[in-house]
Amino acid sequence: MLAILITLDCAREDHVTGPRALTPCLDAFRAEAVTFSDAHAHTNTTLPSHVTMMTGMLMPEHGVLDNHCVPSDSHLLLTEILSGMGVSCAGFVGIQFLEKLYASKIGGPDPFYDLPSNRLGSKLVRRLGVRGTRRGAGPTAEKALGWIRATQEGEGFCWLHLFDTHMDYLAAEKWRRHYGVPEKASERPLDQTLQDQGLVSYHPVRGERRPLEFYPRLYRAAISYTDEVLGRFFGALKAMGRYDEALIVVTADHGENLLEHGAYCSHPLLF
Repeated sequence: MLAILITLDCAREDHVTGPRALTPCLDAFRAEAVTFSDAHAHTNTTLPSHVTMMTGMLMPEHGVLDNHCVPSDSHLLLTEILSGMGVSCAGFVGIQFLEKLYASKIGGPDPFYDLPSNRLGSKLVRRLGVRGTRRGAGPTAEKALGWIRATQEGEGFCWLHLFDTHMDYLAAEKWRRHYGVPEKASERPLDQTLQDQGLVSYHPVRGERRPLEFYPRLYRAAISYTDEVLGRFFGALKAMGRYDEALIVVTADHGENLLEHGAYCSHPLLF
């Protein structure tokens, strides 16, 4: 059997199950799936949340507290357990710091990351996150499909992580137009507008001349774009004859503050 874990970074439940954003592909998927409505993220940070998913351990147990930690070899991941049972495992991620989970635990670095061959330079670039750090949903899904096509026979576990719904949100132009994402610069810097509204920005948007609604609308556009990519992904699985046999789990590592709890379009708080 083919098992696929799909994690959507920062995807809020109320944006993939309600009218706030168009998600026809996930709606169709949910209609034939089991929905776990009482599910909780155990932290608001990407790498620790994924380590919890892969180990079943809480943060004080596995010790990964931020995105710069390296998972300990002393804790077995789901992928390691499956590999020990002869199941092929692979991971395809949209952000650099998850590569540490992939590379150290699943079986080698993802070739997408264009890092210097010099070890010191590579370590510095990874730490600073200045090169090869992010990949869009479309190319990431295609990487995963390539692996699935190559493993037509036998059991397999594929982890697909999509990062487009994380700040800075990425979306195709048609979705930006659909949600009316403002393209014209505002007269005032965004941080001044946020201060007037009593909001705190935990993302470096200070100095950007954007209207207040720019990022919330872009977030909805990114949700719909990610849904579109998943539709193509599911369609490709069906064309391969792998969809009906597969166990497919779709979830998120955490949500996103959208003008709530005094925070603007980020996820620093445990709400």
